[in-house]
Amino acid sequence: MKNKSKKSALLIIMAFFVVLVTLLFLFACSTDKSKDPVCVNPFETEKAGRLINHSDCKNSGGVILVNVNSTHEAITFNYYAGYKILQLSHLNAAFNCCPEKITASYKFSNDTIRIFEKQAKAGCLCECLYDINYELRNISQGIYHIEIYGPMTDGSYHSALAFDVDVVNHKDSVFALYRGFYPWME
Repeated sequence: MKNKSKKSALLIIMAFFVVLVTLLFLFACSTDKSKDPVCVNPFETEKAGRLINHSDCKNSGGVILVNVNSTHEAITFNYYAGYKILQLSHLNAAFNCCPEKITASYKFSNDTIRIFEKQAKAGCLCECLYDINYELRNISQGIYHIEIYGPMTDGSYHSALAFDVDVVNHKDSVFALYRGFYPWME
C-alpha cells in the first residue's frame, strides 16, 4: 500500500510541476509587450498588430523618431524571420494637431495587410505630422501588400499609402510617397 501511495503522490507532484511549467510558458508573454518586442507566444498563430508608440507633433518641435523630408509620407520596415515579426515605422503620418489619442486597427487577408489609423478627435484647427511604430506578429516569409489608411488619407480624396513588402529577399527597406499638399509641405 505504501508503494502505491508514494507513486500516487509522485504522479500528483509531477502533474502539478508540468501544469506549472506550462502556465509559466504560456503566460510569459502576457506582460507589457512594448517593453519586450521580441516576446513571442509560440501558441499564438493568428496574425496580429499593435501600435508600439508614436512621436509628438513634428511641426511643433516634438521628438522626431526618424527624419524624413516633410513633403513625403514614408514607411520603413524590419523583418525578424525567427520571430515572424514585421516592424513598421509610418513616418510623417498626418493627424490633427490635437488628436487626443492615436490608435490603429488591423485587417489581415491572405497577403494583404490593412492598417487603419484613427484619432480620438480633431481638437484643433491644424494638422500635424507624426511618426508611428507598429509591430505585426505571425507574419510568415513572403511578399505582402500593405495599405495604411489615416484621417487624411482614407482613400476618399487622398490615396492611402500602399506598397509591397518582400520579406523573403529584403529584411529591411524604405518606401516613400510624395505628398505635395498640407500638412506635407516644407
